[in-house]
Amino acid sequence: MGKTIKDNKYITEVLLVICLLFYAVLLMFLFYNQAGHMGPDENGYYNYESDLPYHIDMAENNEGYSLTSVIYMFCNLFPIRNHLIAIFLAACVVMTTYVTYAYMVKKGINGWFSLAASMTASFIMPFFVKPVQKTMYIGYQSASIWHNSTYIVMKLLATLSVIVYLEIADEYKEKLSIKKLILFTVLLTMTTSVKSSFVMVFAPAALIMLIIDYFKGVPLKNLLLCSLSVIPAGIAMIIQTILLFDGSGENGIAFDFGFTAKYFAPDHPYLTMVLSLVFIIVVLLFNAVPAIKSFGGRGKEMTDRLFWISAFCLVVGMLEFLCFYETGKRQFDGNFSWGYYYAIYMMTICALMFLYKNIIAKVEKKMKALKVIYVAIALGTLSYQTLCGIYYFLNLVRGHSYWM
Repeated sequence: MGKTIKDNKYITEVLLVICLLFYAVLLMFLFYNQAGHMGPDENGYYNYESDLPYHIDMAENNEGYSLTSVIYMFCNLFPIRNHLIAIFLAACVVMTTYVTYAYMVKKGINGWFSLAASMTASFIMPFFVKPVQKTMYIGYQSASIWHNSTYIVMKLLATLSVIVYLEIADEYKEKLSIKKLILFTVLLTMTTSVKSSFVMVFAPAALIMLIIDYFKGVPLKNLLLCSLSVIPAGIAMIIQTILLFDGSGENGIAFDFGFTAKYFAPDHPYLTMVLSLVFIIVVLLFNAVPAIKSFGGRGKEMTDRLFWISAFCLVVGMLEFLCFYETGKRQFDGNFSWGYYYAIYMMTICALMFLYKNIIAKVEKKMKALKVIYVAIALGTLSYQTLCGIYYFLNLVRGHSYWM
């Protein structure tokens, strides 16, 4: 029996490597072409349209605000700059998928399911309905993005940050690991230095968790030490703000509920938000009771901390996306959406783990029909949203604009 399990694990990991290598080749091809295409061609068509060439150009002109600018400047020292950048970004995407797989396996999720789930999470996109919104990405909200290099790097570092945070939080009622806290501080600062969107969503959510944990008996000293980890990230965010907002008064932040959603999806701004979360909504509706119970009572620890930090991040991210936008030349870039996009990724992982537990769980005979219906709907929505993502990605590889 032990040998069979070991062999299955070996086969799973070999298949994972094959999938990731194939994915990496497509990613390198895509990013290499994105790096070499800026603006429309002679026919006015935007081949391989992305933010990447503009990020590279900003780095070359010393106008970069992100840690990625340093990497691009380093790559610029070599004649194969675009090749190196493509390899770097592909590695970030592939590593995000692998880290997600490893986390799910560590949490006791079956290897085969973890493989399928981690690959699915890398591709899943909104539930596309053409009469509602004609574009597959623009107007919806998606965690799967291949046209913005800072988000791609942020996604990897944010995933690592969340995993280390969860390890700290699972232990700090009894003992706070200083080594893990330092590692988390470094990762969170690096994530913020790449793109401040994550910390803008994560910090408020983590603060809520700290307050809750205080009432659950976690020592105040440990909570205060954890809160200090946000300070370096805050400094990094201030530096980014100074670089982005040049002091001319043109660039700033404004409040207008629904501004970004209405701009990108003027006909059905809020329906597209629902369609972006269909799979998550289906799974959470079925798992509402166990999810709430996982919060625990006073003095009792949470049994599903990933769900609660993801839920708080999703709510905070959604509110930021709906309420705020930048003024000036970045007014229509939707830059308050990136943190929300990553929160969707976190909640997708939660939903996939819930679904696995639902599938393997034994239920009473009278509940079997309901379980079959739920699993069929959940797998159906998951399959369609994943196919939307794969179709979208392959069209990007073929040279289409992300506005398709």
